[in-house]
Amino acid sequence: MRYVWMMLVVLCGCGGTTYVGFVTNTGSATANGTVSIVHISVIGGENGTSVTVTAVTLIGGGMASDLVLCGDQRNQFPINQVVTATYNPGTGCATLVSVKGP
Repeated sequence: MRYVWMMLVVLCGCGGTTYVGFVTNTGSATANGTVSIVHISVIGGENGTSVTVTAVTLIGGGMASDLVLCGDQRNQFPINQVVTATYNPGTGCATLVSVKGP
């Protein structure tokens, strides 16, 4: 089970107001199925940076699960193999924790 904790702090001082916020995700998620598509791409990140991501489509039980994972993860997802991917959701892309085969 995933829990998301959000906090917004407002700091007031002379001449202005400062907002500080963060989100903490206290759990990982899983997706499983047969690897159907693996594609590497580059997306825009924070402050105009570029981030390499791997898009993966897993097919299982007649449903597709699409993942966008940070970094080049192509070697973790062999086409036509059944896998279970564990990842930590993130903004823009998820961080891969592990991939297990059958």
